[in-house]
Amino acid sequence: MLSGGEQARVRLATLILQQPELLILDEPTNHLDIPSREVLEEALQEFSGTIIVVSHDRYFLDQVVDRLLVMRPEGCALYAGNYSYYIDQVEQKRSSATAAAGENPTPRRARGGEPRRRKAVAAGEDAARAPRRTARYDRLSIEELEAMVVEREVKLAALQERFGDPEVYKDLDALEELQEEVDALTAELADVDAAWQERADAQ
Repeated sequence: MLSGGEQARVRLATLILQQPELLILDEPTNHLDIPSREVLEEALQEFSGTIIVVSHDRYFLDQVVDRLLVMRPEGCALYAGNYSYYIDQVEQKRSSATAAAGENPTPRRARGGEPRRRKAVAAGEDAARAPRRTARYDRLSIEELEAMVVEREVKLAALQERFGDPEVYKDLDALEELQEEVDALTAELADVDAAWQERADAQ
């Protein structure tokens, strides 16, 4: 009878009431609205045990973690600090490499207060070698791209929550149609996010 978000809240409440010493969470903010995410963040900040969390929610990571294991195709690296600290380290290394090469580093916009779920520069395949699927977003500003990312993430979370609807999972055609919608929106989100990352790198 519960939605995906409600089920997640019940599971988390049950875990915390059991007072464990270790929590292992896999994408805990999925299906949660912003007020629920904020409550979760506060609960985890007060948790006295150890938390191991896998998440793509970068704002959530900033609020909760103090050590980050970053996994890339070329290997893994451990950073002490939250996600913003990790990004600062990446930017410093990039600036140092640029200076060592005798180039003038492009000044970056001051970070200031980060809005919720702001997309930061992420590691991935070399944009110069990757096919440009993002050309159609070239006319948009970085703020417009960021708004598109957030909008599509919200839509994707709403679609994923429908997998728990009995009217959907009991109807094979409806389930396949929903999966196609999720796949299409996931691909679009990846393109918009890649466009945002390209624009952030260029600043």
